[in-house]
Amino acid sequence: MELLRNHSLRPYNTLNVDATARYFARIRHVDQIGQALAAAPEAERILVLGGGSNVVFRSDFSGLVLKNEIRGIRIVRSDDAHVWIESRGGEEWQDLVDFSLEHDLGGLENLTRIPGSVGAAPVQNIGAYGVEIKDLLESVEAVDIRSGQVRTFSNSECRFGYRDSIFKHELKGLFFVTGIVIRLARQPEYHIEYGDIRKKLEEYGDQPLSPRLLERAISEIRAVKLPDPRELGNCGSFFKNCIVTPDDFERLRTSYPALPFFREHTGQIKIPSAWLIEQCGWKGWRSGDAAVYPQHALILVNYGAADGEQIYDLSERIIASVRDTFGLVLEREAQII
Repeated sequence: MELLRNHSLRPYNTLNVDATARYFARIRHVDQIGQALAAAPEAERILVLGGGSNVVFRSDFSGLVLKNEIRGIRIVRSDDAHVWIESRGGEEWQDLVDFSLEHDLGGLENLTRIPGSVGAAPVQNIGAYGVEIKDLLESVEAVDIRSGQVRTFSNSECRFGYRDSIFKHELKGLFFVTGIVIRLARQPEYHIEYGDIRKKLEEYGDQPLSPRLLERAISEIRAVKLPDPRELGNCGSFFKNCIVTPDDFERLRTSYPALPFFREHTGQIKIPSAWLIEQCGWKGWRSGDAAVYPQHALILVNYGAADGEQIYDLSERIIASVRDTFGLVLEREAQII
């Protein structure tokens, strides 16, 4: 384990903003967590970094960054109906999706092309097109950063919510996710009711629906709507969608009859934040190199030289605008550092 000092974080965040970590260590084995802490005893703040696809560095980081690079994906159990896969936290999320497809297993296809690491997935409870990781996850293995003890969290112990988990609240910053176990079906239940999925599948003619075909459809949809962070700095959906009560929804729909929505199983109503932002005139807005993506108002982008503070300021202006117009308060998906 090598401890780096004053190390640039630009290569490690998909928003491509420049920032420096006072201390930086690549963690490829659990034992290296303790080694890094011992090598930087004066570091008061610790940040576990995965793929860097959900962070905004407003300034330099004065503490220790632990870059999760623990690798490995394997099948650990199977029966006639399901297969259990263990993935280490430093794997790219897409590599886990591809592994499942190579074994003709269903469940992850709706979550394809989500940038980031496996270790960050349960922290954020990543989701797309009607599926969240909580629907598939059996357990999370994590290391208590300070004590070094390994703990296994069951699905229920993770306290998953919409883009939320216990790791963003009571246990925020306290654990390093070393791996997860997911359960996938040999005969999957497909989720094709969201967005343009059905329309895209119709373009393929009479091809039988399969995990690979659905993954292809969603990949093509995402390619049109979302910028590739390798080509244009971004951290995916910057804001969560708004969840409101039925009464609040009816109040809004009186003023905005075209208001789009999805009804949650809880009875609450989900309103696409992209629509709210677009109605406020932000879609395609740009100041310097900080901008709102012209093809999707939920994406904030860096055209090259924007810093984290400029991106953060833009998000603050959007939040204020939506609040003043609709009376709704947007929540960021992106983690502000």
